[in-house]
Amino acid sequence: YTLKTDGMEFKTEANYTLSLTVTDFATNSTDAEDELFTVDGTEPEIRIDYDQPSLAQIVLQNLTFGFFKTSVNVTVTASDAIAGVEYVDYAYEGSIGHYDATAVVDTKNNQKLDKDGKISFKIDPNFKGTVTATAYDWADNSKRVDFGYDKPEDGKTEGNKLDGVI
Repeated sequence: YTLKTDGMEFKTEANYTLSLTVTDFATNSTDAEDELFTVDGTEPEIRIDYDQPSLAQIVLQNLTFGFFKTSVNVTVTASDAIAGVEYVDYAYEGSIGHYDATAVVDTKNNQKLDKDGKISFKIDPNFKGTVTATAYDWADNSKRVDFGYDKPEDGKTEGNKLDGVI
């Protein structure tokens, strides 16, 4: 059989179910067969958040003349209203401590998100560099965000780019 699709356009982004039943001239019919498909050309949303140092951590760092430093927890949140997010890749490259050499510190690919659409990781307290995160949806759309992190010696985070949606 041939399915005529002239005039059928799916312009609205959505998840569709196409249900087909075939009937011949003798009125014999097949059972309905459903075909699921998605029309989604929109990239996923991705948001980056990070923990600010607490007042206690800042005081402790000052009391220890900078010897106490805390790592930074980074959370990547991704969503896609139509196809859903399949996975997230993230990497960070830069230097740790007083070294000027730039190197890839960590790379994680194909990371699955938790039920809230989030994935979290920690950055070393002496890290200076760039963190990259890319969200991929089930319709092969993707969105990449880059953000820099340069934690000043006094522990304050003003002036860096870790401030939400990039």
